[in-house]
Amino acid sequence: YDYKMSSYSNSRQSASARTYKTLFEASYAAISQQVPTQIIIVSPKSGVLGSRAIGPENVEAAALDFLRTNSLIPSGSAPTLVSRKFAMDRVWFVKFRKEVDGVPILDAGIGLAISPRGKVNLLWGDISDLAVPMSFDITEQAAFEAAQRGIAGTITGWEYLGRAILPLHLDGGAEYRAVHRFMIGT
Repeated sequence: YDYKMSSYSNSRQSASARTYKTLFEASYAAISQQVPTQIIIVSPKSGVLGSRAIGPENVEAAALDFLRTNSLIPSGSAPTLVSRKFAMDRVWFVKFRKEVDGVPILDAGIGLAISPRGKVNLLWGDISDLAVPMSFDITEQAAFEAAQRGIAGTITGWEYLGRAILPLHLDGGAEYRAVHRFMIGT
């Protein structure tokens, strides 16, 4: 994964996108060509949150209800609210970061656009439902020593960025690895 903006394939180009379009009875679906768990779903039919009005007091709970009802949160993980904004007096944008026991899953945000009448108009982000491991096999110090061996030149500084869950997207599918993150300067 090279952190460049990924191209997306829509349901005309991709069998996976067609599957999600059908699953959500959506008007449009697209899937990332680079990160196959990243999707965009427009106007999912399953996105009706009942007849309740959506406001600042219940938008987070409504979004979480939708994610749980549609099995979009992996078992054993809990999303953390990143932002919620009411834009243009017509739509709530709610974004979560997926975590396991307080450890963030990298690149695993999921967002929704919800109307004040309770309709999910847009769903985007990571929809992986894989089990996420929480076993850190090496210590922070051992991870730093391993990182040093892979760096050419003299290390001029470093900062420990904490533990994280790293999704790996391989030809055979996706898997997760528990990692220690460092910022190392040379």
